[in-house]
Amino acid sequence: MLESILIGFVVLPLVMMVSTAFANPPAGVIAYTCKDKEALVLLAYDNGKNRNGWAPFGGRAEEGETIAQTASREFREETGCVFAGPTPEQLETQQRSRIGPFYTYVSRVNWVDPVMMAASSCGTPGERSKWVWVNLEQLNQALDSGKNVVDRDNPVVEYPLWIAGRVSLQVARSDGLLPSSSEVCVVMPPMAGEETADAAELTTIAPMEGNTMPTIVPGRPQAEALTVGTPTEMASGE
Repeated sequence: MLESILIGFVVLPLVMMVSTAFANPPAGVIAYTCKDKEALVLLAYDNGKNRNGWAPFGGRAEEGETIAQTASREFREETGCVFAGPTPEQLETQQRSRIGPFYTYVSRVNWVDPVMMAASSCGTPGERSKWVWVNLEQLNQALDSGKNVVDRDNPVVEYPLWIAGRVSLQVARSDGLLPSSSEVCVVMPPMAGEETADAAELTTIAPMEGNTMPTIVPGRPQAEALTVGTPTEMASGE
């Protein structure tokens, strides 16, 4: 009897604590950029089971990864390997948000046209098939109101947020990691290689070793979205 009590109330909780401490938790990245002093947040369409909405990036850890390594890898894979960072080393020095077992970093990146992400075969293209940069202030309004994110160039087009993605953005903002306005683009120094909108749209990103990367196409992001009042056909994928 005493042995059963010890197992139930002492041994099992200790085993659970140890397994939790050494488990590799999932992690991801909320990426934003500054383009002509306007703060933009990158979202992608997640067509996974029971998701069907737009969200930041992240996923499960691989064996032996640190939290920063998982977040960096997931972001790289889910954006077609078109960004130079954030690297695990860069993320290790940053604060992060947490929702249950999921950790989220907020990282500033250089602007890349979503056309390039869609054209890349690197990473895990089946997981994310559409990408869009959304205005930071408009995103914050959507987080406060519970409504969809409105396209910055075409107000009749909306991007419905996946609930877990919405919560991740809200927690990162409440933790002081996600900027509240485009003022961040004025008070913070520009990133190395950061360009104006016109120059950025003509930039070609060099291929990464072992991957064939396309040349960037000028123009506004070509990510599909939800048009108010009409359904949108979303690409299938795992």
